[in-house]
Amino acid sequence: MRLRVVLFVLSALLVSACNGGSSSDDSGRGSAAERRDVIQRVALSPEYGNPSGTPPPEGDYACTIYGGGPPGIQIPGTCRWDGERDGDAWIVSDTQTWRCADFSGIGGAGGPCTGEFGSHAWRHRVDGNGEITYLGSEGQFPPSLAE
Repeated sequence: MRLRVVLFVLSALLVSACNGGSSSDDSGRGSAAERRDVIQRVALSPEYGNPSGTPPPEGDYACTIYGGGPPGIQIPGTCRWDGERDGDAWIVSDTQTWRCADFSGIGGAGGPCTGEFGSHAWRHRVDGNGEITYLGSEGQFPPSLAE
């Protein structure tokens, strides 16, 4: 099963790489450069993201999800930032995924993590002037909100 998933992902990457070098598509995602810029605007903003100065990589990437404290917990996970056009604005999402065996979130808002993986996503709107508005979040109780 995992081999099928890997082959599917590799096929999808090959197809997208052979898209003739087009910088935009027709699905409302906008150009890659626009999407990267708007994601970085949210990801690096002190109010909503990580103001470390390090922009997030594209696609899924291994990350450490910090939470609780002191001394604080550190949960290995997979993170992903994504952006989609919404008229003249953008909807940017930040999704964290972790193994439920590493963090169950029992008693937290959104319910406990009971499957193999849990995830939580935060959404923001970036208008045509670059103003960022928090839209909300959904998913299991995330490690980053643990106290």
